[in-house]
Amino acid sequence: MYAAAYRFEKYGITIDDFIEMLVAQEGKCDICSVTLQISKGCGATAHIDHNHVTGDVRGLLCMLCNQGLGLFRDNPELLINAAAYLDDKGHYG
Repeated sequence: MYAAAYRFEKYGITIDDFIEMLVAQEGKCDICSVTLQISKGCGATAHIDHNHVTGDVRGLLCMLCNQGLGLFRDNPELLINAAAYLDDKGHYG
């Protein structure tokens, strides 16, 4: 199953909470919609996304989206600026 039980405890959720989120999200990353895997080492492993200030769980993300939010310091303004930059300078998406 997903990583280790301590992760659930760390974020204050149960395995049932995790499964409920996964089902509600139809097994997909809440940002990019890639199909999430629940076993370590199998592609887009489900990551528990959370607010780093409050600790509140926001949803499940793939590793890339989870890391992306962290690299932008969970700052919506930076993400908007990054999207505008790509729109202006070009992107491959």
